[in-house]
Amino acid sequence: MGLVILIITNVKAQEERIKSLFIYNFTKYIDWPADYKAGPFIIAVYGNTPVYNQLAESLAARKVSTQSIEVKNFNSVDEIQKCHIMYVAPSSTKNLGEIVNKVSGYSVLLITDSPGAINQSAINFTVVGGKQNYEVNTGYMKQKNLSFTTNLTSLAAKVVK
Repeated sequence: MGLVILIITNVKAQEERIKSLFIYNFTKYIDWPADYKAGPFIIAVYGNTPVYNQLAESLAARKVSTQSIEVKNFNSVDEIQKCHIMYVAPSSTKNLGEIVNKVSGYSVLLITDSPGAINQSAINFTVVGGKQNYEVNTGYMKQKNLSFTTNLTSLAAKVVK
């Protein structure tokens, strides 16, 4: 039984590392408006998830262009502030409507991790053929004034307009 738990734990840890890497790599394919290019590049995580720790550890010394990366954790809609990217933990999808309303005035790349959530977000993590992948909602991105390269959409499992 202990070995099974260890294997499951290792698989989950690997998933969190992969999602963190995806989140960082999205910054290479997306351009934010001019007023988002000063100060730290803020990646927020909404909810309780190991993805927050993984991002904080793996991105501590990295930059997006010339901006240092700051990782924040929000556990309530009231805490949400202006950020560049917000990852919503699967356990927090029930609050997605409120989150979408709270970030409506921001050019935030909203990343979800729940089946069907692509209709309310820019990017949604999904698994295709046993491998981590993502869906892109280009209509959402245009609405948020986020420009993106064709690499972002060509690598996606699904593109919604």
